[in-house]
Amino acid sequence: VTASSWPRGEPTDVIAPQFANQISYTSPATPSWMQIELCDYRVALETYTMAHRAAKPGASPGKPFHTYFMRNWTLWASNDGNSWDKLRVHTNDETLCEAKPWAGFAISNPKEGCRTYRMFRIQMDRPGNSEKSMALVCSCFEVYGHLYWDPVAPGPAPAAAGAVPVAPLAPAAIVAPSAPAVTVAPSV
Repeated sequence: VTASSWPRGEPTDVIAPQFANQISYTSPATPSWMQIELCDYRVALETYTMAHRAAKPGASPGKPFHTYFMRNWTLWASNDGNSWDKLRVHTNDETLCEAKPWAGFAISNPKEGCRTYRMFRIQMDRPGNSEKSMALVCSCFEVYGHLYWDPVAPGPAPAAAGAVPVAPLAPAAIVAPSAPAVTVAPSV
């Protein structure tokens, strides 16, 4: 897990499987982003889910912080970290809110000719979050789709090129890294 900045929180907050006590966000500088890398795996993405941040310590478990909800962002995907494909743009999206602090979002990636990716990046777009800040507040980010083991050198490739199916429709990034602030390996 990497980010444009990390003034508060831990990289593991972004991929935490439970919504409790994560207080992680980027600074409001542009561009503001968080990303996960799946190492030797690729996903033909169908859906992604994420949550806002948990409330202040001492609040009821599972209660979200009441401001800075994401409203304008883009989900990008890459295989090499240099060339990025835009998968979905959210403009004035009010899905994430105090009443619903987590949500899932479908991606149009038809099975015929679908692409697989090893990196996924959420990047804030102007005018930013619910407070018009470019700070990215995000936790519990997961990707769902067809998971492939692909230990070859990174680079753009269609789903069928050298990829070995591992587990269809499996969550691809919910395991904490063994060392802080490094790449996350998926569970299979």
